[in-house]
Amino acid sequence: MEKIRICVLGSGNLATALGKILALNAVILPDVDNLVQMFVQDELFEGMRLNAIINSHHVNAKYLPMLELPANLVASTDLVATAKYADIIVFVMPQQCVRETCNILLGKIKPNAMAISVVKGFMLTENGEIELITQAIERFLKIPCAVLVGVNMASEVTLDNYCEATLGYRDMKHMKLFKDLFSTPKFRVTVIDDADGVEVCGYLK
Repeated sequence: MEKIRICVLGSGNLATALGKILALNAVILPDVDNLVQMFVQDELFEGMRLNAIINSHHVNAKYLPMLELPANLVASTDLVATAKYADIIVFVMPQQCVRETCNILLGKIKPNAMAISVVKGFMLTENGEIELITQAIERFLKIPCAVLVGVNMASEVTLDNYCEATLGYRDMKHMKLFKDLFSTPKFRVTVIDDADGVEVCGYLK
């Protein structure tokens, strides 16, 4: 049986902190592939490409230098290659990057893939109407999208402080898997079947 593949789109401090959690949990969850890929912009840091630093030194030296990363979290500068075979695509990026990212990925990901948004903010449609990020991802990519919202800062997750987040989804079928992917003894995840409510409350907080 083919194992579930995970990828993270983003490489900022929160993306890196969550990437570590996902990579550590991937090793212990029997149905999940050990390799977790993370999309990193092709940029230099102190004369080296950031993705090369992450893969060779297992640290995101630019955005989260104090956090040691597991070896099975692998950085790539190729967006399509990162997401192409993923079953679960985790969006952790500025909201203004979502539309362009989805446009690049449209038709290049698995048709039965699922998304999880950790993106803050709302989007405007072409008609100027407000749209939730999860709704935009579903509209652009034609795949279901859950939302993960927490009140904690990335630094608190990094320092292994007690943190809490809420995971909202419109279909509870995969919620146990989603919860298991993000949960740790210090990171408590509550699941509810109201993605819109979770996302709106997360933005308004």
